[in-house]
Parts: sequence; C-alpha cells; structure tokens
Amino acid sequence: MRMRFAVVDVDDVLLATTEVLDAAARAMLTPLAEHLGQRRAAAVQREFTRAMDVLTRQLRTCGGPSDRDYAELMQRTAWWQRGLTEAGFEVKAWSRHALVACALEACGLPVTAAVVDAAADQYWITVAAQAAVRPDAAVFIRQLREAGGAIHLATGSDGFLTFDDARQTFTYVPEEAARLKLARLDGLASLGFGADDISVGDPIGKPDPEFFRTVLDRFSVAVGRDVDLARTVVVGDSLTNDILPLLELGAARGVWLVRDGEAAGGGSWHHPQVTVVSALDAEEVRDAFSA
Repeated sequence: MRMRFAVVDVDDVLLATTEVLDAAARAMLTPLAEHLGQRRAAAVQREFTRAMDVLTRQLRTCGGPSDRDYAELMQRTAWWQRGLTEAGFEVKAWSRHALVACALEACGLPVTAAVVDAAADQYWITVAAQAAVRPDAAVFIRQLREAGGAIHLATGSDGFLTFDDARQTFTYVPEEAARLKLARLDGLASLGFGADDISVGDPIGKPDPEFFRTVLDRFSVAVGRDVDLARTVVVGDSLTNDILPLLELGAARGVWLVRDGEAAGGGSWHHPQVTVVSALDAEEVRDAFSA
C-alpha cells in the first residue's frame, strides 16, 4: 500500500547533531573555567562527555538490558531531578542541565545554578549554531512532498531545566522547555517546517505512547484530516525511542536510520515492519511513497 504520512525524528535524522556535540562540549570549557578554573573545568567536561557517551550507547541498542553505567547515571539524574518527579513530571534523561550537575557531583564540586546555566546555555548555543540540515534530509523531504506525502516531526525534549540552589534540585516548566527547543530548531524553516509541524516531548517524551498519541493528534490537525496509520511510516535513528512505539500504535512501517553503516543489532536484528537504511534518500524510503 502506498504511504501517505510520515512521522520523522529530528536530531541526527534531519539535523547533523552528533557531529557538533563534541564542539558543544568543548565550548562549555570557557564558562566552566570562568567559574571553576581550567583544571576543574576540564575534569567536569570529561565527566559530562562520558555521561553523553553512556546515554548514546543505550539509545543505539535494540531494546536490550541497560548496562551498569547507564543504570547508575539514571539513578543520579533522577536524584537531581527529584523536583520534577515530586511535581508529577517524568525525568528528562537527556537534560544537559542535569548532566552538568552529575558531572560537578562526580568531580566533588558544588552544584550551583550559575555554573549549570553557564555551561548548559553555551552548549545549546553551539548546537543551535552548528547543527545544519543534512543534504539527504533535504532530498528526502522534497521527494516525500512531491509524492504527495504529509510530514510531521516528532522530537524529544532537550530537558531545559532550572536549578534551585536552596533545594539542590531542578524544577521544570514544560511550556518554556518546549519553546526553547523549538527556538533551537528554527533552522528547519528552510525545509518548510513551522511550529505547528513539530511535536516536542515536553512534558511527556519518547518512548511514552502518550507522546506519540499527541503527535498523531497534532499531525491530524495540521493536515485537516485523521492520519491513517495503515498508510503511515515512522522514520528515526532509535528503534526503541522513535519507531517501535508508533508501530505498536498501528503505524504500517518503520525506517531505522543507521548512518554509521554498522549492522543494526550486530547484524542479527530483524523486524518485519522495519527497514534499516544508511541514508534518508535510500531507494527503500522513496519507494514507500511512490509504489
């Protein structure tokens, strides 16, 4: 059956985000050094980078068990974000603000709003300035539209949080966090996307099914009719966070983007509804909307 709808992830799918994360982490050294000195700043930056590596490794799995490093990091992240859970919100695992707090703690340094904000703000300024639209993404979007496909973007929360010095925990305003994420993605206007075309995981994010129900509701409003899941493809670089939740809600097909060319799941993984590709302009993707 010819596909008519596409739900597409953003970071590392449409935008070249991973390529700039090292530069963003390096950019944190300047504000960290202003507060902590060069030696301590370098130590905090190393801990932050290590935590990002742990999160990325877990994201790229096929849903297997969490490793010890990931479990420990989530325990510390949840502790720093107890202000969120006490207010009824979920933990934002990818919050760079919280990861800076974890890094400061790991280095035996005080956690303060001044240091957390200075480092995390510089990080996101760098990402927003350098994460360009991928060439194959521009081709992909153009081809889908030429084939009559409708597209909605579904992206996770960046976890923009506020640190409370007195309580030593983070607080969270979902509307402000979503606004800041959309501001970071304003470069997607070059592909013809506006705020109504993008769903952000604030307050509920991936892989929660409720997030994807919200995505489908917003998508239906944007196109002026109900999205037909039997004619919907979901495209992302994480099987567990982007693809499987929508397949479970009834989407017809998934496209798992594995850009580094390594075999997904060590070459042993298979799902009858999911195609693995190394680029968005792959023939398999194009054929789904033209067959």
